[in-house]
Amino acid sequence: MAARHYPNAPITEAVLDLRVPPTGGMAVNDLLEMRAGEEAAYPTAQPLMAIMGQFVVGPVPSTSTVQQQTGVVFRRHDGRYIYQARLDGFTISQLPPYSEWKDFRTEASRYWARYQEIAKPTGVSRAGLRYVNRIDIPTEIERIEIDEYLLTAPKIAGELPQMMQQFFMQVALPFPGTECRATITETIIPPSRPGVASVVLDIDTFREYSTPAAHDQAWKCLEELHDLKNRVFEACITDKARELFK
Repeated sequence: MAARHYPNAPITEAVLDLRVPPTGGMAVNDLLEMRAGEEAAYPTAQPLMAIMGQFVVGPVPSTSTVQQQTGVVFRRHDGRYIYQARLDGFTISQLPPYSEWKDFRTEASRYWARYQEIAKPTGVSRAGLRYVNRIDIPTEIERIEIDEYLLTAPKIAGELPQMMQQFFMQVALPFPGTECRATITETIIPPSRPGVASVVLDIDTFREYSTPAAHDQAWKCLEELHDLKNRVFEACITDKARELFK
């Protein structure tokens, strides 16, 4: 299914993620070099922390937690981009307003190149592209039929009440002929404004490599994942939903 451009695309966050084998001999503070010369564009740098817990079973059970810094989070001055440089990879997010893939790809490519210069990863173990969409359905009528807007949605047995107050659905799909997979998550969230019901359509496409892939191979894979994301999105929505994005 051909991709379409929507003037009011429902994208609330786009995420590009590249995982790499852990790089030995590099300290987390080395990643602060990512911002060198870019302090005006990305004025904020914060530590990225991971919390690890331990539970000991014995005569006297005990628990403990340890915080460990795994990377650095950088935020752009206008709040549109946030990226993480970690010991095990690079992730960048674009927040609203989302423009187009070309702009997102350009920003991501620029800082991925800087990450490669500093971290010197040997390859890519996972490439992923995730788009979170919020679909705001008008609630002028008392009852909303989800399947009028989403073709991938939960189905209630006919013997049960057909009024859904809440739902959470997740499906994982392999795509034959490719090494790519997609995870589709849908749920109802609090409305973004009065007069609508807000539904999340979260599409996470990715490929994992048993042997780390070369950087150019992984970047080519991201283009394929973007095309796949578009296919999944268009397959999941109806023409009535498309009218909301015009």
